[in-house]
Amino acid sequence: QHLYSLEQIEDDSFVFGSEKNLVLFNNSTFSTFTPSSPFSGVYGLCFDQQSTLYVSDTSHSRVMAFDIRFNPPVPFRLYGKTNINDTNSTFVPTKDTIGRPGHSRIDCFGDLWVVDLRFSRILRYPNGSTELDLVWGQQDFNSMP
Repeated sequence: QHLYSLEQIEDDSFVFGSEKNLVLFNNSTFSTFTPSSPFSGVYGLCFDQQSTLYVSDTSHSRVMAFDIRFNPPVPFRLYGKTNINDTNSTFVPTKDTIGRPGHSRIDCFGDLWVVDLRFSRILRYPNGSTELDLVWGQQDFNSMP
């Protein structure tokens, strides 16, 4: 299985993103997590200060947010889709979709920024919201490259 992404959580804790699951590593202990709707190409991972792990599930055109304080981590927010079991790829850009999410990051305001590789744009989701409020790289939310 290929390793797609690695992030350090704390001094002794890491999470590895592979094609189908996440591997949490803490103090020499491994635990593997596969969500009920498995990943298909984890491209990027990032964390916020509330122990939320954001996973870019590239082939399924979604970013999933997990609370990693639970074992297994609990998914509680979804970006780019409205149904966690919708694993279809997205081929039309809208305000509610992500084509192929790449790397993502949380800024100092808690906003989530996602690179959309398919539609050549950068998306901003305000802190705690799944509603896109800003797009860079295209004229508007519905423009194709």
